[in-house]
Amino acid sequence: MGIAQAAPDISPRSMSAKMQPLGNIIENDPAMDNVYYWIGPNPTVSQGRMMINLKPFGARTANAGEVLARLKPQVAKVMGIYEKRPRAGRLRGCHDGQRTQEDRD
Repeated sequence: MGIAQAAPDISPRSMSAKMQPLGNIIENDPAMDNVYYWIGPNPTVSQGRMMINLKPFGARTANAGEVLARLKPQVAKVMGIYEKRPRAGRLRGCHDGQRTQEDRD
């Protein structure tokens, strides 16, 4: 799960326009299986949410941390959006039940 944060006074239309390029960047990465993204009033329109599913580990060449490192510079180019880290500050397990390298550390 990822969270994209924008200015608190952003309109729903503007936030939607910012989420689209983020989704495109992430879904075009070769390690991605699928990406779901949305905005809504809970907790605020200025936060976009993303559910990211990586391909099974055997079907990709990078671990989750490497994928994240590869995506960060591209995502940083989307003006008006900044990363909001999950509370634990790390990636969690993949949908295929395998744990990421970050979870093993």
